[in-house]
Amino acid sequence: MISVLALLFLAYHSFKSRNESEIEKPLIIVNGIIAPSLSKINGHMTYINENNCMNCHISAASFDEIKEIAAPSIPHMYRENCNSCHFIKE
Repeated sequence: MISVLALLFLAYHSFKSRNESEIEKPLIIVNGIIAPSLSKINGHMTYINENNCMNCHISAASFDEIKEIAAPSIPHMYRENCNSCHFIKE
């Protein structure tokens, strides 16, 4: 009897922890495009404010001399709270 209870507890705990790790982020669609995730660069890891985002993304700032790595321009009107649609990639 105890082994059956232990097995049920283990199955429940496994199922619960799997579902908790799969928390769904909202699907935000603007102009027919799903809001992209943010890459794991330093500027994205800690959200400060929208001005911080705009410093790079309004001007498509480049991170190297040959412009191979550049912040993409924002393809939509300015909106407050960038993190309400964009999330850090896992």
